[in-house]
Amino acid sequence: MAIFQVFQAKLLRSMDESGVEETAFRDLRSVTDLALRATKAAAQAIGRSMASLVVLERHLWLNLTEIKDQDKTAFLDAPVSPSGLFGPAVEGFTERFTAAQMSSQAMKHFLPKRSSSASAPSRPRPAPAQQTKSAPSASQAAPPKEHRHRSRSSKRTTFSRSQGPRPKIVLDPAPPKSS
Repeated sequence: MAIFQVFQAKLLRSMDESGVEETAFRDLRSVTDLALRATKAAAQAIGRSMASLVVLERHLWLNLTEIKDQDKTAFLDAPVSPSGLFGPAVEGFTERFTAAQMSSQAMKHFLPKRSSSASAPSRPRPAPAQQTKSAPSASQAAPPKEHRHRSRSSKRTTFSRSQGPRPKIVLDPAPPKSS
C-alpha cells in the first residue's frame, strides 16, 4: 500500500512539473485503482478478524459459564449482532431464567425449611420396633447410659453398605431329593 502511495506521489509531481501526459495520467489512474482495492481488501480482512474475535469471545464465555448444553447451542446458533455479544438470544434466555426462578421461589413456600442441625450429615436412625408383648419392667427397659454406649461401640461392624447385601451363609445345605 505504501509503495502505491509513493508511486502516486511521484506521478503527481511529474505531472505538475512537465504537464499532463496521457501515459502518466493512465498510470496514475491504475495506481489509484490498485490502492483503493488494497484498502478494500485490508478493511475486509480487519472485519473478518474482528468477527473471529467476537466468535472466540462468545466461545470462551460459553465454556466458562455453567449452563446446560442445550442452552449453549441456542447461543451458538444465534447470529452475531452489533447490539451485544449474543444479541436477542440473551433476552429469551433471561425470560426463561426469570420464569424458572419465580417458580422455584413459589415452590419454596411448600417445602419445609431445613434447620441448621438437619443440614449436618448424620446417620439415619432406625424406626423403633413395635412391641407385641407387654412392656418390660423399668429395670429391664433401659440399661444405664454408660452401659448402652459401651455395648453399642463394641457391636459395630466393619461391613460397608456400599458393598451391597451380605451373602447368605448356609451351614448344612439340604441334599437334593432323588426320585
